[in-house]
Amino acid sequence: ILVLVVGFSSSKEIWNSLERNFASQSRARIMQHKLELQTMKKGSLTMREYLNKMKTCFDLLAAVGERVSESDQVLHLLSGLGQEYNSIMVAVTSRLEPWTMINLQSLLLSYESRLDFLTTN
Repeated sequence: ILVLVVGFSSSKEIWNSLERNFASQSRARIMQHKLELQTMKKGSLTMREYLNKMKTCFDLLAAVGERVSESDQVLHLLSGLGQEYNSIMVAVTSRLEPWTMINLQSLLLSYESRLDFLTTN
């Protein structure tokens, strides 16, 4: 931090320098988390791992003042699923009432259990 404030003669100049530096870092982190959210895929992760990874991203954004609405969380979650979840996507998107994250998470975990059962039997 000393490097950022050397040469300034007033507390206002020091504050402005620190604010500019940390604000730009904060904006960069926000953009990084938003990009991660938009490009995140379930891939080979278990559903629990995928849900935890998404939640971490939502929480990090909320911590820096960029809260993601529940309806957007649902959309981000669905957009990262593979083709094996198409029937879930149809059910979720055709429902008139909005889905909550808790209901969607329960549905996805149950569906994954069912898929695992069918592939092992």
